[in-house]
Amino acid sequence: MAYAAITCLMRTIHQSMELTACDLQLFYEKLERLRAILEKPWKATADVEALTSLEAEITELAYSAEDMSDLESSKVFLAQNVEERSRSMWELFFLLEQALECIDSTMKQWMATSYSMKDLKVQPYSLAGLSEHAVEQPQNMMVGYETEFEMMLDQLTRGERELEVVSIVGMGGIGKTTLATKLYCHPHIMSHFDILAKATVSQEHCVRNILLALLSTTSAEPDDELRDRLQKLLKRKRYLVVIDDIWTTEAWDDIKLCFPDCNNGSRIILTTRNVEVTEYANSGKPPYHMRLMNFDESWSLLYEKVFAKDSFPHEFGQLGKQIAFKCGGLPLSIVVIGGLLSKIGKSLGDWQIVASNVSSTVSTDVDVQCMKVLALSYHYLPSHLKPCFLYFAIFSEDQLIFVDKVVQLWVAEGFLKVEEMKCIEEVAETCLNQLIDRSLISTCEYSRFGKIESCGMHDVTREFCLREAQNMNFVNDLRGKSEQNPCLQYPIMLPLEILTMPQLRHLHLDWNYLRSHEPTEKSLVLKNLQCFSGLNPRYCTGSFFRLFPNLKKLGVRGVPEDFSSCKDMYDFSMLDQIEELEFLVNAQNYSCFLESTTPSGSPPQYLLRSYPADDVPLLLLPPSDAFPQNLKSLALSGQFFLPWKDLSIVGKIPKLESLKLSYNACEGVEWEVADEGFPRLKFLQLNYLGIRYWRANSDHFPCLERLFLYSCWNLDSIPHDFVDITTLALIDISYCQESVGNSARQIQQDIQDNYGCSFEVHTRPVPPADCLLSPIGLPLRPGQPLCIFYCRYGICKFGSSCKFDHPMTVQPPLGSLLETSAFNSARNIQLDIQGCSVGVPTRPVLPADCLLSPIELPLHPGQPLCMFYSRYGTCNFGSSCKFDHPIFVGEHTWGS
Repeated sequence: MAYAAITCLMRTIHQSMELTACDLQLFYEKLERLRAILEKPWKATADVEALTSLEAEITELAYSAEDMSDLESSKVFLAQNVEERSRSMWELFFLLEQALECIDSTMKQWMATSYSMKDLKVQPYSLAGLSEHAVEQPQNMMVGYETEFEMMLDQLTRGERELEVVSIVGMGGIGKTTLATKLYCHPHIMSHFDILAKATVSQEHCVRNILLALLSTTSAEPDDELRDRLQKLLKRKRYLVVIDDIWTTEAWDDIKLCFPDCNNGSRIILTTRNVEVTEYANSGKPPYHMRLMNFDESWSLLYEKVFAKDSFPHEFGQLGKQIAFKCGGLPLSIVVIGGLLSKIGKSLGDWQIVASNVSSTVSTDVDVQCMKVLALSYHYLPSHLKPCFLYFAIFSEDQLIFVDKVVQLWVAEGFLKVEEMKCIEEVAETCLNQLIDRSLISTCEYSRFGKIESCGMHDVTREFCLREAQNMNFVNDLRGKSEQNPCLQYPIMLPLEILTMPQLRHLHLDWNYLRSHEPTEKSLVLKNLQCFSGLNPRYCTGSFFRLFPNLKKLGVRGVPEDFSSCKDMYDFSMLDQIEELEFLVNAQNYSCFLESTTPSGSPPQYLLRSYPADDVPLLLLPPSDAFPQNLKSLALSGQFFLPWKDLSIVGKIPKLESLKLSYNACEGVEWEVADEGFPRLKFLQLNYLGIRYWRANSDHFPCLERLFLYSCWNLDSIPHDFVDITTLALIDISYCQESVGNSARQIQQDIQDNYGCSFEVHTRPVPPADCLLSPIGLPLRPGQPLCIFYCRYGICKFGSSCKFDHPMTVQPPLGSLLETSAFNSARNIQLDIQGCSVGVPTRPVLPADCLLSPIELPLHPGQPLCMFYSRYGTCNFGSSCKFDHPIFVGEHTWGS
């Protein structure tokens, strides 16, 4: 990772110049020239070991220079007098000069080795280099994808008469070549087309080899004559050409003129890992993205590879299903595992070992086929993308990875190349999209605005990523070496020094206190800080906010006593850059004595309560002009018990577009919106609120586009006057009374009748009052047919709204896979952010004799009544509460 190391060193030098005012530009420019050399690709030949060894040496030298430069720069910055500063500056210059001499010397060796390598020779019959085709060909077995196969077969043999390019895109080993080959060899294809030809392009594409393969010849003719000969052969004939494993748009440019369009229904199939290639080459039709196999397809493929050739006892079949499930739907990994299982024979112990750690077994031998396929994708990455890819090794297996977090971490690490006219976060997002386009990273979730919100990495790809990252000494995986307490600790006590890091951009904290929080005139102003999540409300003062002039996102978080102790201290007037603001009161079990450090330094003890006495609001909103005037998004979450009328203050925030209210943030059964309303609000979300009557009209929300209602169990309906809000695009309702969904559909129909336009309505109904839920949250409906999906997989994609029965006595075939592995893995996850260690809370699976109410709270007949539930209709502890939550309790009776 020499590229990443030199980039980090360049960033440190740049920061040093800003901090110390030392002129280090010559060192920076020299490193920039060295980095440009490393950006040039080198071919994978037998000299890879020598290049890798030299690259590791450059990496170590650069990281060592970065550490020493950082240390010496701090000495210059903290110097007490001119003499001390001058001495530290000369030490810094000498250090960098010596370090760059060593790096330059090693770079010269690297260049000599790289430039001495000879180009790959053209082979007469096969293509140069290792290709995915060469890896997948021996296992050319197609299982599943019947629907997709028929659709592509129809697209190839029907449709337009113009020449069309049909693209198949997906990660290495997912079966692109297998699908293309099956189409190519299908009898209907062979009878439909006059000429069939195919060639594999490969990573290091050679035009001559491609032409020779398509012509099925070993001719010594020049390339131009081969092109002309191929074009004449295809002209006026209906042809199908398969171009397999194409990597670049340049490769397509080199051959596309060979394929004439004779308006006779000819077709070209391209297989690639790179979406950019498909967008460049296709005929306006979207590419076909290969999906991962489902469980039935995975098991069928493994069965054909192992069990169809021999007879095995029943126990082996059960283990085989577990192994097929844990392969994650990647055909290549299933094929490789099948080859392993067929070799180890009928040893039940060996099979159990394989089943316990399938993804690691797939990656055990670096020469196995799936690793070669993934290695191709990785080694062909540009230099600036390799560290981005390897950084995914820090995330746990099957972890949902949020894009914002990845971007923040990449920026903090400093290995991204700064580009003109782009902020560093935009550079990071571009790199992530390039990894997604290359099928190394997959998208998981999109935001409501269509932006990628979370992503993931296939298990086998992650095994390769982790192995490569460790080989390059890029990351060290320390998870699992010490068991962490899954419960959250006493609040974190933070030193004020955490706010003395001038390059700090993102600070995410849990419940915390600063040992000494009163800033002074000499306190460092953090001009780079953009996001501060977890600021204790005790520190929401003007003198504190003065330190963060460019803050864009602020999350204020604490326990009830933190908020109630400083009701009159909020002053956001200095935060004129803030666009997103969130207030969160912790809703956990604080019924214990905790020590807290006060400004005076004395450690009093007090009892923390999870809700205030006499329903006194925890948060008194400041006047609207005290809020940041550029604020676009406001969220209130937790038992603040604000009167609904106080939201009139929020409505006066001039640029507010998004408002989220959750978990009794507001108290009262009626919300009568003030006359001023919310003139620019586009997004409104209400979660777990006790509101019953909502009095409002279209004038109060003239710009509303999206309305989300979740578990507002008492709400009777949405105001019908919303029929005149012509900007509405979506109303999403989950677990509310049926009348709420009916009112939304009536508004939808009336808008259609009155204005000729419509919007989407999504509803998720509440289970009926007589329906109990199993310990895993699925409905028990004795007398109804069994849910087939649940019987097969142990889960149900319809959740609590499924109309079929989900008895607890059913033992799914894969039940052992659906227990507590997710919880156990979560306990090993530890977030180390700016030196702060935060535990990960988990809730264990409920005992089999515990049923859940329709709102997923435990029914414990004979146990004391949960007082919080009887008062507020909800429970902080959810399904883990030990008290009873009967369905019929006072005004919170379900269905009332």
